Amino acid sequence: MLVIGCSILSSAGCRREGDTEALLTEVAHREDLAVIVRASGEIRAADSNRIYPKLKSTGTIEFIVAEGERVTNGQVVARFSTEGIEKQIRALEVQALDGQNRLDTALTALEVGKMDSVKSLKMAEQGVVSTKMKLQKYREGDAPLEERKARLEVETTARELTMKENRVRDIIGLLEEGFVTKDQVEEERIALEKAKVAHETAKVEQTLNEQYTLPLRETEAVNAVEAAETDLEKTRKNDAVQLRQKEQNVESARRTLAQTQEELEESREELTYCVVCAPTEGIVTYADPDRPWRRAEVQVGANISRGQVLMTIPDMSGMMAAVNVSEADVHRVRIGQTATVRSEALAGVVMHGSVTKVAEVANSGGWMGSDVKEFQVEISLDDGSDLKPGFSGRAEIEVTRVPQALTIPLQAVFREETDLVVYRWVKGATVRTVVRVGETTDTRAEILEGVSEGESVVLMAPES
Repeated sequence: MLVIGCSILSSAGCRREGDTEALLTEVAHREDLAVIVRASGEIRAADSNRIYPKLKSTGTIEFIVAEGERVTNGQVVARFSTEGIEKQIRALEVQALDGQNRLDTALTALEVGKMDSVKSLKMAEQGVVSTKMKLQKYREGDAPLEERKARLEVETTARELTMKENRVRDIIGLLEEGFVTKDQVEEERIALEKAKVAHETAKVEQTLNEQYTLPLRETEAVNAVEAAETDLEKTRKNDAVQLRQKEQNVESARRTLAQTQEELEESREELTYCVVCAPTEGIVTYADPDRPWRRAEVQVGANISRGQVLMTIPDMSGMMAAVNVSEADVHRVRIGQTATVRSEALAGVVMHGSVTKVAEVANSGGWMGSDVKEFQVEISLDDGSDLKPGFSGRAEIEVTRVPQALTIPLQAVFREETDLVVYRWVKGATVRTVVRVGETTDTRAEILEGVSEGESVVLMAPES
């Protein structure tokens, strides 16, 4: 933050040359005024390969290369404990075998169920066909035949009765003439009575047959057809339910097996993640450079969570400075502004670059919290071949430049109550003048009103 030096004077006006000795003055002149924001931080690689464990859960470090060691592409840089994963794999392999057996059993039960269903359906369908044929046989054969037999029996007994009646009349005439005996006549009368009984019996049987026997047998045949059809429908539904249950058992066993196999495959894949290889050549830095306080967490025996940065391998082909700008100045910093960077590791070397990123939120304080809010600003460096990640860096960011600004020394501007004033040196006397100040730097102030080019101003406030 650029601060204007000030002093509060209790009196105003002019002082004559005789009142002071050797006042320091400077002439207001025009120059290009560059406004600088200063910040400090560290040197980093512009592009870093952050290595995250791919484990689904926490992993325990068994081996890790030393921080600062140079590694090659594909080199093993860390290993995690595999004991828990290997135990899980063995358990899943047993589950997968059991799951395959359950699936095979369910498939066999389904095939047997399908065969049983076909058999039971055929039997039920045959039952329907058989009962329908019996009904048809009864209606078209048995019933008409029974009706004809009953009718024929009635007709036959009627003719026999007529014959017996004629015979009795004839034999009575023969008895009167003496050709037959009474016993013969009695025999014929008895035969007549039998014929009457036979005829009456035939008629009763015909009536019973027509009114009861035949309808009852037809009803029984119809009921048998309906029962067979009901059995067929029940068989279809029962078979469908049983087959659907068996299919569900197969699907459940298949899903369970697939899930187990998927978990087994994931666990086997996770086992490969226990060995971490370098994705590129470079120098190893533990944890995330944006969170340096977490470096101590990376060591053999430590637990690393999923999503936590295990290490960083910076790309040394491009370097940048990550500096922290106070909240009072960050609003003036913009992407594209030019900057110069110096590092204590390279004395006398000035590196040039430009702002590439300005953080939208303040830095996290980590475990060393602070009330001072700072925002990280990244500066891409044009030439960083001699730099190494972790070097300290001091940046000067040119936030604005006023061409041909009228400037005076900053120490010549004083604050008196609410006014900014200067003391012009006019004809051997100081003249208090209220001024309007524009941009300022550590040493110069732009004067917008109150002082003209070529006028002199004193560098110290006159004594009262």
